[in-house]
Amino acid sequence: MVDYSRGDQSADDRIVEIVAGLGEDASVLVVSSDREVRDAVSALGADVTRAGAFLAAVDAWLSHSFRPGALCQQPDSQSGGGRRFG
Repeated sequence: MVDYSRGDQSADDRIVEIVAGLGEDASVLVVSSDREVRDAVSALGADVTRAGAFLAAVDAWLSHSFRPGALCQQPDSQSGGGRRFG
């Protein structure tokens, strides 16, 4: 999916808006190095990871050394329901 923020809306706010508009049963991974974005979308139930961790997972997958679950962490009890990776 490619989307753009419009007018005076920040891209961060647009990401949160998109995730908020998804159904509760939607499965989504948000890749962002911005802690506020990760916290906001995680509270909405999205899975989150930092950009560096995502790139490392892609590199590992491309080199066939990826171990499923290697980046998984327990949900952050302070911010909501989404899982955090990396």
